[in-house]
Amino acid sequence: MEENLHEDNQHLPSWLEDIKIRTWEVELLISGFFLVALLQFSDYSEIIRYYVVSRYLDFIGATALALLIEFGAKGLLIGFLTHLILRGIWAGMIGLYAVYPQGMNQIYEQYTQQFKEHIKHNLSILDSIKRLEKLCRLLFSISFLYFLTILSFTIYALVALISISFVINIPYIGNIYAIIISSIGFLYLVDFLSLGDIKKIKWFSKVYYPIYLFMNYLTLSFLYKNIYYTLIGNIKKWKLLLIFISLMTISSFLFIFNRLGAGIGEGRKYLTYANFQEHEMDWRHYEDRFVDNGNASDKFIYRVSIPSYTVESDFLQIFIVHTIGFEDNMQEICKEQEKSIKKTTYERRKEYSHQNLDCLSQFYQVSVNDTLKNNLHWRYYENPKTKERGIITHINIKNLENKEHILKVKLAVQFKSASPYLAYIPFWKQEKS
Repeated sequence: MEENLHEDNQHLPSWLEDIKIRTWEVELLISGFFLVALLQFSDYSEIIRYYVVSRYLDFIGATALALLIEFGAKGLLIGFLTHLILRGIWAGMIGLYAVYPQGMNQIYEQYTQQFKEHIKHNLSILDSIKRLEKLCRLLFSISFLYFLTILSFTIYALVALISISFVINIPYIGNIYAIIISSIGFLYLVDFLSLGDIKKIKWFSKVYYPIYLFMNYLTLSFLYKNIYYTLIGNIKKWKLLLIFISLMTISSFLFIFNRLGAGIGEGRKYLTYANFQEHEMDWRHYEDRFVDNGNASDKFIYRVSIPSYTVESDFLQIFIVHTIGFEDNMQEICKEQEKSIKKTTYERRKEYSHQNLDCLSQFYQVSVNDTLKNNLHWRYYENPKTKERGIITHINIKNLENKEHILKVKLAVQFKSASPYLAYIPFWKQEKS
């Protein structure tokens, strides 16, 4: 078997042999492309996450899965950035070797014995070039393996959560299915992280083999299994785990810094970024302050908006973004749609539309300076700037004094451990000049 493998290696096609020799060119091209893409990934992943969670998926795991993919992308970014830096050092050493093939002159002979021995031991430029070449190739492969591993388990978790959501309310069957699908994922994860230890258990192999095949295709692991088995077969387990743990640690730091970076290391204890909603102004609440700053995640209202902080009109426009995550809570106050007795499709759709709008108007409660506004006239609306969908209304503020006032939007049914207000928006009433 080994002879056949050796023989196959000796008869590589000329084009493959050429790529093998010049693989650094392909590595640099791919690394550069992915670095540019990954630097933009965080913003656009936020757009995708928000779009999916607000319109389609109402379970909390959807957000967690989107953040998990972003976490994997951070690891890939670190790996490729390190690879690019090492390739830069590698290229510099090759250039130096071309100019001075004899290496360093024996200037180190003037040093003390301790330094002399250390420098002589690490002096060969050619050996350093070879070591860097090997390290760069390994880092390139491991970076891809890290990201694809995160992606695989994200795919599994997504499939598991969606399938469980369909059966969880079925007595007994839902709980049994959830336990089975979770156990399968846990077994596969342990086998992967232990670098194949479960496959070594003879009495368990017959049980685990079909699970392995199922997960291998479900998670798309077959696409990178050659990388995985080649690495675990040639690198000591502790070294490979150390590299993965290092990538995860640095990824965690970058991920946390990206999410909470504005407040990390903040020394101003009287001006922090952990402000209470009632004490701050969020620019997203004011549509005239939307600026295209190149940050994709800053292009959404997310909750509630008014036209401007300064209002000269007698009426204040209020737009509320409606997301699918609220709809389970809405069922507590909204009556189930009664079967329409209307004959035509148009009449039935019109009646359902009216019922839905009436339900939304009951769910969102609007007040100004703690005075609840009743009998508001709501309409469906899609914001032309952000493309977010929700409902819109206008309230009469003609009798308000010329000073700052507070608009509050509250949910009729509150979420546990959440702010009582969906939005807390200060605005300034000003007479027309």
